Amino acid sequence: MGRCAAMSEFLVSTFDQFLQHDNCVGKGNASRIWPGLLDTLYPNLKGVAQLSRKLALVCERAFAIRLRPHVKHLHFVEFWCGSGHLSRALVSSGFDGAGLDVNLSEEHNCLMSSGLQLWMNLLMSIVEHGLCWMGPPCSSFVILCLAQSQRWDWNDWWGDTSREFVRTGNMHMQIAALFFLLACVLGLQVCLEQPLNSCMCQLPPMSSVLSFVRANKMTTYLGAFGGPTQKPLQIWCTRGAYSQLIRQKPDACDSGMSLVTRNGDGSFTGNKDLLVESGAYTSEFGQHVSKIFAEELQAKLN
Repeated sequence: MGRCAAMSEFLVSTFDQFLQHDNCVGKGNASRIWPGLLDTLYPNLKGVAQLSRKLALVCERAFAIRLRPHVKHLHFVEFWCGSGHLSRALVSSGFDGAGLDVNLSEEHNCLMSSGLQLWMNLLMSIVEHGLCWMGPPCSSFVILCLAQSQRWDWNDWWGDTSREFVRTGNMHMQIAALFFLLACVLGLQVCLEQPLNSCMCQLPPMSSVLSFVRANKMTTYLGAFGGPTQKPLQIWCTRGAYSQLIRQKPDACDSGMSLVTRNGDGSFTGNKDLLVESGAYTSEFGQHVSKIFAEELQAKLN
């Protein structure tokens, strides 16, 4: 068996193992949702019946792109980049990359086929050991929206899918889960960030992906990086070096205000202005991520 054929079979075997894992712990959600996503991205794959083979072919395409000298290779891509502070910090450190968010351009809308194609093309363009950072929209997953989203363990956290904002959140989760798995197989540094009280990482197949790749969860606070509030975060990653981001809960920040308050009836009310402000990474946080990434990349290249 030639090297290319051996690599292809290894990739198929890897994805077969994941799909078996997802069938056991994630009720086979990847097998139901991902074929449609991949067929939208690559219509020529519609004739490939085996999902593990489709996924393997996508990875083979990425490996082939890395060998093309005329293609611009990226050190990082920040998906759902928001205000882009992390991307700016990475660029300021000398890295080539991209930040994508529908707030920056409608062309970045990953829920549209053209936008998703752009996202996948950029994922395929990241160099080996480059950084894939993801911060999917959390609005339907956090405790503040629980009364509307109805995300509970008894419905596997899928929530009230009659509501559009819940369905939209679930679709973002599916895309993030697919990208996380592909990025791991492609040998990238992968990080997924959510507020600490977000339940996104409990939904299958995201939960299946994270357990399959043995991603580590770390807790930190944006307030420890100059943020306006404490803003606890959960970051899931595949490289232990990012544990350097762990911080203890800081004292009350300068604003002296909380993002969310609990009402007498048990419901929650959010401070809208602070919620918007706190959603952006600080420059200090971006600088710390950039430093960790630079050290990790250099270690892998030596």
